[in-house]
Amino acid sequence: MWVCFTQSYKLAVELKPDQSQAWMNMGGIQHIKGDYTAARMYYQRALLLSPGSKLLKENLAKLDRLEKRLTEGV
Repeated sequence: MWVCFTQSYKLAVELKPDQSQAWMNMGGIQHIKGDYTAARMYYQRALLLSPGSKLLKENLAKLDRLEKRLTEGV
């Protein structure tokens, strides 16, 4: 299921690369799948397009907390 969504969002940003919502949604999918590196890349790209987005900042903060917990648990 996630592959279909990811492909749709990738097509959306290929057609219109300034779609911050599509970048954020791709980040969310990767976040859920556990690919935090990809999630951060997509979130940061979206944030460049929508620097005032509270939701993007919250998503990045959640990712930061999750990664911190994972590294502290090692």
